[in-house]
Amino acid sequence: MKRGHLLHSNVTVLALVTLTSFVQQRGLCIADSDTGAPGDAISCDLRSGTCDPLIGRRHNASVSFQVSHDTGVCRCPGAGGSCYGDCGRKFDAAEVATVETFKYGRFETRLFPDLRANGTLVAFFLYKNDSDKVPGTSWTEIDFEVHGMGKHSAEPIQTNIVTGNMGRRTLSEMFLAAPRHRKNMNAQMKAIKDSFHHFAIEWTPSYVSWYFDGHRLRHEVSCDARGADAEECSPQVARLNKAMNLRMSVWPLDPSMPWAEHWAGIFDRKNAKLPLTVYYDYVRVYDYEPFSKGFTLRWTDDFSGLNTSRWTASTHTFLGNEAHFRPERAVIAGSNATDANGYLTLSISRAEDDIAISAPQDSESYSKKFLPAVRREYRMPCIFSAPS
Repeated sequence: MKRGHLLHSNVTVLALVTLTSFVQQRGLCIADSDTGAPGDAISCDLRSGTCDPLIGRRHNASVSFQVSHDTGVCRCPGAGGSCYGDCGRKFDAAEVATVETFKYGRFETRLFPDLRANGTLVAFFLYKNDSDKVPGTSWTEIDFEVHGMGKHSAEPIQTNIVTGNMGRRTLSEMFLAAPRHRKNMNAQMKAIKDSFHHFAIEWTPSYVSWYFDGHRLRHEVSCDARGADAEECSPQVARLNKAMNLRMSVWPLDPSMPWAEHWAGIFDRKNAKLPLTVYYDYVRVYDYEPFSKGFTLRWTDDFSGLNTSRWTASTHTFLGNEAHFRPERAVIAGSNATDANGYLTLSISRAEDDIAISAPQDSESYSKKFLPAVRREYRMPCIFSAPS
């Protein structure tokens, strides 16, 4: 077990695992497979954040894997997780996902994570489709998130790997602070939430790394990699062997969850100042080259429009999400009259509110919006451009 920060859990209901990764270097926690309650093997306390957040809810795993098109009914197809239709959510949020899937690569975005409310988070992550639906299927996910406030406001950047399956998942969550800034709420808020920042995930057969503004925050080496340290390596990396798509989302946490206060904080349903909007400037996807051990640029999307052959907007919700993902909360906002490129904006709002989205007001000039390619930006070797 790597540095004691892996967690295993048996669950009967699963949702998008961006919700599930809230345990920070705790211990083992086993949930009873019939009742969903914590097992007797290890004492668990949801309030202290030592258990998987999705236990404690039962679900009929025999439900057919079919989405209902009756918008007046809430349906959770498959063995649990994503729910569609009218599920009683009083808030809207947004998620987009790539149509294509990827097996290894480098994934970058320039993100303005302007979230300053308890119980909210913004995510840039890789996820294997239908991990939460088909019984027995493998679950793989790599997360990069920023929390609005909450318990981790002094270390608001969350990284996580999730592997396993619907009945038993392994999480290795870490909360981190922006480098070269003090670890307190005010310093981190100014460092992260006042302007755009670069986020990058590198996923290869031998390691996973997370970068923030060119600084490597975390590096997990596969135990199958040559020369790997048996005490320090991650057994999860080798399990990340299925194709995943790239997703971006923003959503509020259900404040009634018993562990909410100790993860992202309590979302104020009544007084939250909405809408909350985050901005994605561009996304770059690189293919992994196994012979050179480098990356070749596959495509760049600068969001001059929403390319529906590349992206799909989500229409579901899940346990722990106080909102329902709505396509109308994922829109393109322009920058200025002299710049053809725009921003992908994802928003949290009260259900069915009319909201106006404007260009971001960050501390950087628009002329610096589109930065150089990865070779210059991060000074890394083995980064190649695809031939024209």
